[in-house]
Amino acid sequence: MTSLCRPCKRSKVWVTLSHSLLDESVKESPTPAELLGFLGSEMVRTLRSDAVLLRESLAEFNAGMLGWTRFRDSKDYKVFYKREPGLSSLSVFLEGTVRAPVMNVLCVLAEAHLYKVWVPLMKEAEILHSVSPLRKLARFECGVRPLSDRSCFLQASGTVLKDERAGVLTMSSVH
Repeated sequence: MTSLCRPCKRSKVWVTLSHSLLDESVKESPTPAELLGFLGSEMVRTLRSDAVLLRESLAEFNAGMLGWTRFRDSKDYKVFYKREPGLSSLSVFLEGTVRAPVMNVLCVLAEAHLYKVWVPLMKEAEILHSVSPLRKLARFECGVRPLSDRSCFLQASGTVLKDERAGVLTMSSVH
């Protein structure tokens, strides 16, 4: 599922890169073995996976959602879905306008453990792993009567597109 949130035209988005991932005590260049170790690390594999999903999502969005079925089209939001080949699941694409700075929207969405407070049907919500403030793995449990409770595990990654004045949230279920 991909959500594209665009702030109102008066909003400004400033992106500041943090140097917290760099160890300032290291003055020398990494050795080839250290560089290969880093390039094969879980963090780099995760970032590459996120980049592929983001690129695919934006390509489909920019191509006019070919192959997707339009479920809802209102002035405030649009919902599309498609069946995935060989799977019994659906992919869902949401596009909406939020009249708030994009970082505020992404930060609220990142508070996944609080969904049980905001969403009436959400019985449990917990963050299982957090790679960064906008990259998380979470478990959700919903109670929909008369059905029994349902649980799912989602991994999500938020990205700010400064030039587009937009934020993209990609989510996928973990099996």
